Amino acid sequence: MTPKQWQYLIMGLLVLSAVILQTVVAARLPLPGPPLGLTLVVIVGIGLAAGTTAGAASGFSAGLLLDLMPPAQTTIGVSALLLLVVGALAGRITDPRGLAPAQLAGLTAALASGMWLLGQGLLWLLGDPVAPLSWLVWFVLGTTILGVVVIPAVTWALRRMEPGRRRRRRFKTASAAG
Repeated sequence: MTPKQWQYLIMGLLVLSAVILQTVVAARLPLPGPPLGLTLVVIVGIGLAAGTTAGAASGFSAGLLLDLMPPAQTTIGVSALLLLVVGALAGRITDPRGLAPAQLAGLTAALASGMWLLGQGLLWLLGDPVAPLSWLVWFVLGTTILGVVVIPAVTWALRRMEPGRRRRRRFKTASAAG
């Protein structure tokens, strides 16, 4: 397999594991407010590491999986649209390697709050049940804390498989002593 194919495989495994962990584990944690946005955090990491197209494609597929998982109670496609936008916006960051943890937390908080507000507006327009506004604080706080831990790991895993990355070879130099 080529390095690009490995990168796509890792993205797919990250998306699938994030969706399963969010719906099976995070949704059942006795935390106040909504479940943690693990899938959102993984999509932000993919967007930062692989760019706009990969972030948008990963976001759409993760959102569609979230919409189709059994406990879903919203209109199909809402999460797909929201995560597509988040992945594309995260992919627009030109050089995320220089982000400090505080900047990463700010970026995650901004994307999480924007996704939450846009999602609740869409659900209200579609006539679906809307969560209370107090859940916004819990969602953004939990997702931001989770993002500071998970996003660097996701970007590291994807950058290890970049196609243009060269591996350093160490050559032993012959000693000039005779």
